Amino acid sequence: SNPILFPNPSDGTRPVQLAFHLADPGGLVRVQIFTTAFRKVAEQDWTNVPAGTDQVALDLKDWKGTVLANGLYYVEVTDGAGRSAAKLMILK
Repeated sequence: SNPILFPNPSDGTRPVQLAFHLADPGGLVRVQIFTTAFRKVAEQDWTNVPAGTDQVALDLKDWKGTVLANGLYYVEVTDGAGRSAAKLMILK
């Protein structure tokens, strides 16, 4: 199933909650954030995530720790079962 981001749109000042369904337990979950030009601006990994629906706080900062700018982003969630994506809007 597709990941759900909330609040969406976000003002970018706090992490957003990312809810997703994980079929295989104990695996690696990788979340990558891309611009609309498909430039990767951030990546976060979680290990030993239990199976079922889970929720994590997604930090809205780039590699340098700077809060992401206004705009549309693609959030890709990858686990052992495959990939899914969602759109995230940041409006300050």
